[in-house]
Amino acid sequence: MFNMGERIILDIELWKIVLGMGLVAFSFFVYRRTFPPISLSRRIVLAVLRVFGFIVLVFYTLNPALISITREVRKPLVLVMLDVSKSMGIRDSHGRSRIEEAGTGLRRFYRSLRNISGAEMEIVP
Repeated sequence: MFNMGERIILDIELWKIVLGMGLVAFSFFVYRRTFPPISLSRRIVLAVLRVFGFIVLVFYTLNPALISITREVRKPLVLVMLDVSKSMGIRDSHGRSRIEEAGTGLRRFYRSLRNISGAEMEIVP
């Protein structure tokens, strides 16, 4: 039912345990005698049903929670925003446009990034 990353936690406190035990004892105490008198088997059935009801109430008082933890290892991803406006077409560095220079720099950056951390790069214009 549970994988390695799943567990149920309960908010257990002493007063909740004492309350639960008291309710179970109260159930049997109430049905020790009935008016009008009923058979012992019916009293036991009624007491068991009441105990079951109290156990359900105590269970919900304990505030159960199912915690599921999943671990996923992903390669790091570096997003690079690249300016693709008209001004990037200006040739000002050794006769090459700014976009060509940015592309050259990004290729160098990407090679070093993969060598160091194995990260991937995505270019967003």
